[in-house]
Amino acid sequence: MEDTAQTIIEQLEQYLVSTQRVSKWPGTTLLWDYAVLYTYRFNEMTAAVICKFEDNLYSWLHPRMPEDLIFYKSKKAIFISVTHEKEAYMDIDNEEQDYFKAVGII
Repeated sequence: MEDTAQTIIEQLEQYLVSTQRVSKWPGTTLLWDYAVLYTYRFNEMTAAVICKFEDNLYSWLHPRMPEDLIFYKSKKAIFISVTHEKEAYMDIDNEEQDYFKAVGII
């Protein structure tokens, strides 16, 4: 892990919910190895940390940056990225879509 990734992890530490060793997460299945999945509470402070380091989603690549950002709402992944493949998508209902449109996200 490079310095930038370590710095991000350190700055988000107070918002850490859990870490676990996994071979699968939304959008990705590893065939031969494991990765550490970090789960954080998302709020204005964590958003600020994320935005401070990189504004291009597809630049979030290991080892320089944590990879494959995923955002959950009520235990459902609503934003999934697979950054090394340059893929990202949202899985949202009509109400969430209306909200994101109203605030200018989509």
